[in-house]
Amino acid sequence: CDRLLLYLRAAEDGGPPAVLRAFLIELRDHPGLAKLFLADFDRHDQGMRAVGQAFADQFASMLAPQARSPLGRIGVIGALLWIARRWIEDGFEESMESVKEAILDFAAAAR
Repeated sequence: CDRLLLYLRAAEDGGPPAVLRAFLIELRDHPGLAKLFLADFDRHDQGMRAVGQAFADQFASMLAPQARSPLGRIGVIGALLWIARRWIEDGFEESMESVKEAILDFAAAAR
């Protein structure tokens, strides 16, 4: 998680689109990471869930910095998980740009 957060933070100057693109590239290029963060996100023991939640909180803040509500940030992560999960299950058929735009729509709506 720490390595991934450092990688995403390096993209942060480009704003949410750059952070999300960096994340999607990591998912596409590292299937183990995709499985860990998406397929098994909520199926780990309590310790792993806590690590995942801490990552999700920081990641949501990068994707939706305008979101004032914790529920808004949770919604962004929920949308990301469902959209990215489908992208992975479909063998990355949808273009990365399409996936990114769909997730950014949810991030922009978060308040």
